[in-house]
Amino acid sequence: MVGGSVGVCNSGVSGWCTTLRFMQINNAAERGLELFGSVVRGVPGDQWGVATPCAGWDARDLVGHVVGVLEIGVSAIRGGSLGGSLSPVSVGDDPVGAWERTAAVFRSEVADADLDAVRETALGAQPLSFALTFPTFDLFLHSWDLGRATGQEVRIPDDVVSWIDGFLRQLPPERLRSPNTFGPEQPAPADADPTTRLMAFLGRSV
Repeated sequence: MVGGSVGVCNSGVSGWCTTLRFMQINNAAERGLELFGSVVRGVPGDQWGVATPCAGWDARDLVGHVVGVLEIGVSAIRGGSLGGSLSPVSVGDDPVGAWERTAAVFRSEVADADLDAVRETALGAQPLSFALTFPTFDLFLHSWDLGRATGQEVRIPDDVVSWIDGFLRQLPPERLRSPNTFGPEQPAPADADPTTRLMAFLGRSV
């Protein structure tokens, strides 16, 4: 493995570099894999069809989406661009098994990746460590979504909340708020914990 945090960013996104330096992407990805995996394994067998906070997706679809996003991440590590459909891939009758297989491949690829290598992203050519922030964010945010749908309380670690929040608040509004990203900010209780405040900011009803 080479690198692990962003040292430079290209023009137009340099303001995010400071935020990214405080979170090693390989460490964050491993923590996200552990969190999402624990929630997936905690889904009762009769709840794979329940609706989630992600409009139009049930619990099975949500796992299929995260599996697909990790597959895009694997492709980027192997030399491809960071892009592709965000629609859920099929996880069949075994969403837990599909998750475990894909997570194992992603974990192995990240461990051996040259994180300073440059890949094409929607924000232009960026270090792989930068490109992998997006699938890593998905692991944490969708842990909450899946937990909310299936009766599991999920708390994202506070340092990760700060990392995600600091990054996303620097996105232009047209990138942050759209049907394919996040909805309008929702109200949160005055005494809400950091995870709840983050999810409300990202359009979830809390």
